[in-house]
Amino acid sequence: MEALGAWFSQQDCLVLAATGSGKSLCFQLPALLTGKVVVVISPLISLMHDQCLKLSKHGISACFLGSGQPDNTVEKKAMNGMYSVVYVCLETLLSFHCLMRCIMHTNKSTSEACGEPWNSFICHR
Repeated sequence: MEALGAWFSQQDCLVLAATGSGKSLCFQLPALLTGKVVVVISPLISLMHDQCLKLSKHGISACFLGSGQPDNTVEKKAMNGMYSVVYVCLETLLSFHCLMRCIMHTNKSTSEACGEPWNSFICHR
């Protein structure tokens, strides 16, 4: 409840809680209530996959991006804002920072938001 209260007050919030305590609701509810895309960074591919399956059973569009994603069209759909919740693996987070910009500006094409064509985008460290 404190996390959702912080969200309603437009304050930042860090949630540390045990497994099964409802942490997922902290980002799922804002996605549903606002209609905006919520990006979730998670270290566990299996957890992201399970969350996507559970959300889709309830009619909520969700995807995960990372090494375990078998569908190569998901990335483009995410860039076009077709998912309410987008899970991103830690290992792919840096390479997807352009994707996050595109999600935030879904009215722009990928090349407009990123400044260059998506296929030629390289993340420099």
